Amino acid sequence: MFVKLLESLKQTIKDETGYEFELQDVVDEKTGISYKKLVKKNDIKFSERKKIDQEKVLRDSNPISIDYIEIWPDKVLIGTSGEFSIFSMTEKYYGLEIILDSEDALYMNREDKMKLARYVPALIKDVEVAIKIMAEVSTRNGFDPSEFKLFQQDDVGFCVKSEYSTVGISEEKIVENCMKRVKVISEWRKRFRTWLSSSERIQFYESTKIIHEAPVRARKNWYLEAVYGLIKWPIKDTKTREKLVKDKIWEYLYHGANLFTLDGYGIAGYIDGKCRLRFWVDNKEKKYKKLKPIPLEKIEFLKEDFPELWKK
Repeated sequence: MFVKLLESLKQTIKDETGYEFELQDVVDEKTGISYKKLVKKNDIKFSERKKIDQEKVLRDSNPISIDYIEIWPDKVLIGTSGEFSIFSMTEKYYGLEIILDSEDALYMNREDKMKLARYVPALIKDVEVAIKIMAEVSTRNGFDPSEFKLFQQDDVGFCVKSEYSTVGISEEKIVENCMKRVKVISEWRKRFRTWLSSSERIQFYESTKIIHEAPVRARKNWYLEAVYGLIKWPIKDTKTREKLVKDKIWEYLYHGANLFTLDGYGIAGYIDGKCRLRFWVDNKEKKYKKLKPIPLEKIEFLKEDFPELWKK
């Protein structure tokens, strides 16, 4: 039945989308479980995607499809490989790198988004548009929006995935359930890409552009010119905190780059086997060093999404 299911899915997805999908054998690194994966043949590899101009990707004549289907022993997972890198936009228009504690933090944590709205407002508008489009499309097709997870995968970009159990379900029903979800994701992608290439969106970025230019740091025979870091801190989960210290915070502190919390407070510190952090005090001004937020009058386009910001 498993072989027949793979062939049925492969043919059905080709008929519906016009794309060829190739079959891969995969072993999950965490669990050791083997599963099959159908991958769109002309899908851009992550390493190559970073080199391609965003506008060129958006002008693709037929970009509307899912990128892969994973067939596990007890479930099917459908998803995309990303829309655009958030880092390319936040660095270009704000001179900031966003460092979050989870891949879905931009979509799930309203408090974090409100804080980020004062520093990278156009990006947060992107997020809210993505959420609203998914809510509309999924509901219209008979799904709860929670069945489609929006998340940020490293610097690849906005991704979507949806999964469902296949336990006790016939092959025909499995394919039917898969294609219903493919339809939702494809429609979401089409509408969201229309937003990405809109003049309204670009105007939001242009009107709030404020580059926080990080100073050039000299280290022996080389120089580093880095963007500022904007990080969620403190982190309660020990493993997540240790990973952020190892992968991000250490790099900023070692190079003497500027790191700020989502509330705008500067972080200072050093690492001597442990990460010792404190809020950065400007000795000259005799107060905490803070990142200047973008004025509320410049981010009126977020008023409908976060009216609380104007009630404080």
